[in-house]
Amino acid sequence: MAGIGVSEGRNNFIFSLKSALNQLGLSKEGIRIAKNGEAFDAVLVGNPPPKKDIHFDSRFLIIPDCLDGEKLSPIPENNIISYGLRSKNTVTASSLIGEKLVVALQKEIPTINGNTVDEQEFSVNVKNGGQSDKVLGVVSTLLALDVPVEAISKIDFNF
Repeated sequence: MAGIGVSEGRNNFIFSLKSALNQLGLSKEGIRIAKNGEAFDAVLVGNPPPKKDIHFDSRFLIIPDCLDGEKLSPIPENNIISYGLRSKNTVTASSLIGEKLVVALQKEIPTINGNTVDEQEFSVNVKNGGQSDKVLGVVSTLLALDVPVEAISKIDFNF
């Protein structure tokens, strides 16, 4: 698995990402708290983001919609994956029906392995309404790691 940095806000995104990987039987090695200037294959910035100035050396940046990725890392725009509830995000929610959150991919997502995930909608299991920003951030990271949509749909997001 690629080196993944997680920049924490107030929520525990690193625990949630590791929990999802554990449910899939995938390795959690290489996932650690991101520090300014440290190099990673991808960085997931939690929401709300840290209050301090941050800058990352990464090939991919997964950010909440309240941030401008170009200010955080000098990487190509198509390697910045935004998540949140705004319609212009790369990964957003289109609806919540019971314990199913329908995730919408608004454009192709490049993966760390050089593949792409096509625009589409799929549902994920959330408990107690879930924390949609955290679920969308973790889903975005899993997609960037080349985890198939079919596998992501089987995860119980109970955070």
